[in-house]
Amino acid sequence: GDDWNDTLLDAIATRSGGTSAYVATANDVQRIFQDQLHGLDTLYATDVEWIVREADGISLKSAFRLTPYLVRLTPDRDVIPLGTLPTDNSVQLLMEFVVGPRAAGSHRLAQFELRGNLPALDHKGENVRQDLTVQFAPPHPDIPQTVPPTILSALAKITIFQMQENAWKSLE
Repeated sequence: GDDWNDTLLDAIATRSGGTSAYVATANDVQRIFQDQLHGLDTLYATDVEWIVREADGISLKSAFRLTPYLVRLTPDRDVIPLGTLPTDNSVQLLMEFVVGPRAAGSHRLAQFELRGNLPALDHKGENVRQDLTVQFAPPHPDIPQTVPPTILSALAKITIFQMQENAWKSLE
């Protein structure tokens, strides 16, 4: 039909680690269903959660999954559901943290934990942890402040995504 709530559907899909898709014709249903079935062949992990534990004075401002498709991620008590992870595609995440002033030196900003099940190995509740540590240095006029192209590209996609979100809100 013509009346659907894409914001609600996207929120349900994101919270459950799934996806939502616009279906215009019966052929779309068949294509999307076949894509989902193919995805089961390449399944690496299920019920995957990304846990973000910020250090004192650090807060997660926003999070996005960039690939395989762009979606805003909303943590629920520091847990971000990612759903299933395929073996044949990478998943890229971009997170924006608010960081207060820090003295020069190495500082731990957060600890990440990736948790999920590995059905092919019959392993449940597997997890891996990694600290995010950043080296802070005072600004130096002789060192150029460049942003890597992959970050610029990701930010461009997110900016367009946010503009589309704002346009939909305005239309509502």
